[in-house]
Amino acid sequence: VQSAFMTRARGGGGMGGGGGGGGGLRFREGASVECLIGHEWRDGVVVATNFTPPAESGAPEGWVAPYQVKLATGELVLAPFDEEAIIREHGAASRVDPSLPPPRYAVGTKVACRMRPGDPGEWADGTVVGHHYRPPGVPRHALVAPYQIKLESGELIFAPADNDDTIRKR
Repeated sequence: VQSAFMTRARGGGGMGGGGGGGGGLRFREGASVECLIGHEWRDGVVVATNFTPPAESGAPEGWVAPYQVKLATGELVLAPFDEEAIIREHGAASRVDPSLPPPRYAVGTKVACRMRPGDPGEWADGTVVGHHYRPPGVPRHALVAPYQIKLESGELIFAPADNDDTIRKR
């Protein structure tokens, strides 16, 4: 299992077992998508829809994954549900409300983030990896965080505000 959201496709080498019809699904074969792997969105292409994993994969008998996706790394994964919080159109995160203020720090900026509100000593170092971050499952009309940050520990977090009490340049 890759994560709670995406499952590695095992056995069969890929395209076999897939339906192709897409019956009510948002994406068709060949669509460029982003898949949530752990806490990171990764680029890929839908290679099969309504995919039935091979018996040796360990998936429950009769289970059908809405999508099989080939990631940019070449790895095959299955999207267990057709939900925006798991698989989304490529570039969907970059389409933000133009009325949002521009963040102070560019992607790639080294920052320190307050890990506990009100605790002056609890800061962690990281790098800005995204702007206007919306956690998976949060509706489009909801508020977004100004930054997504990858900590030096590898953990992905977000800064809920763009001020020196929450995030500052190192």
